[in-house]
Amino acid sequence: MAVFGPAYFRAQGWWRDETLSDWIDRCVADAPGRPAIMATGRALTYQTLQADVRSLAAGLADTGIGAATWWSSTCRTCPNS
Repeated sequence: MAVFGPAYFRAQGWWRDETLSDWIDRCVADAPGRPAIMATGRALTYQTLQADVRSLAAGLADTGIGAATWWSSTCRTCPNS
């Protein structure tokens, strides 16, 4: 039986030692206008996603929530619901 642990996924190139923010930054550098998220017939580009994520992070930081803070949120499953 094969063991699929972190080393396996890194060896396949499927896992990288990068954060979600690193991944978004890389995608923006490669193709800023490419769709990152598509829902309800609309597309959000990587560049717009990056700007929205940074805006959200700044807003959270203004309330005292930082990189080392644990927090949770809920949202609806559809942008139009």
